[in-house]
Amino acid sequence: GSVVVLMLGFPLATDDADAAVRSAALLPRTPVASGRRVLLVEAHEPTRVQAHRLMHDVGMAVDAATSVAQARLLVGEASPDVLVVGQPTDRGDAAAFVDLLRTRQPRLRVIELVDDDDAFAFSLPGSGRPGRVGRGTLARTLVSAISEEVDAAWPGAAA
Repeated sequence: GSVVVLMLGFPLATDDADAAVRSAALLPRTPVASGRRVLLVEAHEPTRVQAHRLMHDVGMAVDAATSVAQARLLVGEASPDVLVVGQPTDRGDAAAFVDLLRTRQPRLRVIELVDDDDAFAFSLPGSGRPGRVGRGTLARTLVSAISEEVDAAWPGAAA
């Protein structure tokens, strides 16, 4: 009868470290959203200080507040590109504040800080649902999450 022979060949592993670096450099990466305005609203001081430092160190312009009431005073006429907030944004004064910011900046991206360290979600366009980042993993996830959100709102604009 008919026989099909299939042969697979695998390249031998090499010790060429330069080749590994070159191939990793070719992987797509979302640029860090340096220069973007971020408003951070977080009551928990250690988290607020850490988040502020992470964003500031990569070149984001960050204003920090402990409450929505204090954030309203900070905003003035300049609207942020991203709101990072440590409370749910779907009710109460936080929801009204997000609505206010969205009237000023329709491309506003919102990221909620949550106590679930496994949380890492992006907002869905048009859904009104914020992105989510776990407080315990800020050092690994916050800057990436903001950069992804900015890239989704302003494709190719992150620098």
